Amino acid sequence: MRANLGFLSTILAFQELDLWQLLTYTAGVSGSCWALASLYTLPIARDHRLSTKSVNRVREAHGGYQSLFGPLISKSKNSQKICMIDLYSTLVSSYFWMMPRKDGKDQVDPASMKWSRAYDNAGLAHGCAPFPIVSHANVGFHLERCLMA
Repeated sequence: MRANLGFLSTILAFQELDLWQLLTYTAGVSGSCWALASLYTLPIARDHRLSTKSVNRVREAHGGYQSLFGPLISKSKNSQKICMIDLYSTLVSSYFWMMPRKDGKDQVDPASMKWSRAYDNAGLAHGCAPFPIVSHANVGFHLERCLMA
């Protein structure tokens, strides 16, 4: 329900800004779905989340090994099958949860694996390409707050 209301408030805001026609055209083009997926799949970004360098950076971070393989091991122990999308999502999301420590090394710990931290972790605060769901939830939250004021 919250996601539904957040998305509806986003639609209303885009209509007020006269952007809705443009967005519905772009969203209706099947290529836009593939373009979003390519942000997280194709090595077109400088620090791509699925590059060997990025995966190794997560693996070498304190708690990184557990963040990469913990969800897959947990799923396997519960007699659930692991599929490619599980591996893909674990590799992509682990990179976003990584945070720098005071000693300059990276870490992935349960404290950094909160959606409230994803805003900074994903670079959304600096205009970087975030998780699509994070950007939507963040925009919806701020629009709801503005409309209530």
